[in-house]
Amino acid sequence: MSSTEALDRDRVRELFDLRSSYNTLSGGDYRDDPYPVWHELRERAPVHPGTVHELTGYRGDAFFQGLPFPDRPHFSAFTYAACGDAYKDDEVFASSPGPVDPDDIGVQNSMLSMGGAQHWRYRTLVQPSFVRSQAEWWISHWIERTVHQLIDGFEADGRAELNVDFCAAIPVLTITGSFAVDSSSFSASRTANPSMTGIIMSSKTTQGLRRCMVSSATAPFGAASVS
Repeated sequence: MSSTEALDRDRVRELFDLRSSYNTLSGGDYRDDPYPVWHELRERAPVHPGTVHELTGYRGDAFFQGLPFPDRPHFSAFTYAACGDAYKDDEVFASSPGPVDPDDIGVQNSMLSMGGAQHWRYRTLVQPSFVRSQAEWWISHWIERTVHQLIDGFEADGRAELNVDFCAAIPVLTITGSFAVDSSSFSASRTANPSMTGIIMSSKTTQGLRRCMVSSATAPFGAASVS
C-alpha cells in the first residue's frame, strides 16, 4: 500500500465503465467492433453523408457534439486529411452554432466550442502546460499519485481490467486534481452530474482552471461529424 489513499475500486468501475448508464447516449451500449466498418468507409471515400454512429450501424439514440440539429443533414469525415481540412476552415465549419461567452458558464462554453482568434487566444494561454517538456511536472504533481491510488485499489486482487480499473480514470482524475478537485469530491460530482463537460464547467472547477491559467504564465504547468 502506498502513502496515498486508495480509490474505491467499485466506485471507479461505476464511474468509468463505458458500458454504464452514464455513457448510453454516447454509444456505451454498442458491442460490435467498429473498425472494419470504418476501414471500409475510409476506403470508399474520405467523407460520407450521415452521422458516424448511423454509418457504423448503431441504431441507438446517440448524442455527441455536432448533433444539436437533428433536422439538418450531417456529414462524417473518416480520414485525417478530411478532418484536418474541416478543423482548419472556420469560415465553413464552425465549432459552435453561436458565439461563445467565456463568462457564461455552461456545457457549450469552452475552448473546444470557440473558433478563430478567440480559440487561438485561449489555446496559446494553456498550450505551454501540455507540451512534452512539461510532462515531468504533471507526473510529479498529479499523475504519480493518481496511478498509485488506482493500483492500490486492485493490488490485493492480483488482477485488474486494464481500461476500467486503471487507464480510463487517469486523464480525468489528473485534470480535476490540477483544478484542486480531490477524488472524493469528483466522485460526488460525477454522481450528481454524469456529463463530464458539466463537471469540468462547474463553478469550483472553473475557478481552479482560472488559477491554473494564471499560474501557467509563471510555472511549468479518428472520425468526426459536422453539420
